[in-house]
Amino acid sequence: MIAIIARKNLWLSISGLMVVCAVGALLLWQLKLGIDFTGGSLLELTYTSARPSHVAIQERLDAVDMKEVEMKDS
Repeated sequence: MIAIIARKNLWLSISGLMVVCAVGALLLWQLKLGIDFTGGSLLELTYTSARPSHVAIQERLDAVDMKEVEMKDS
């Protein structure tokens, strides 16, 4: 324990260098933000009869003029 305390400047320097590298990496490559941070809406549909095809659904969504729509089957 005394050896760690005696070299506190070394360990603080190493820790500071790691923090600077981490902040630099974040600034350089940035984070890829998901829908939680970028905004957006999630719409879930259930059908009482047969489900229409993807093409029919996409045509109806194009008529509404939404910017970006992503459809997923569950």
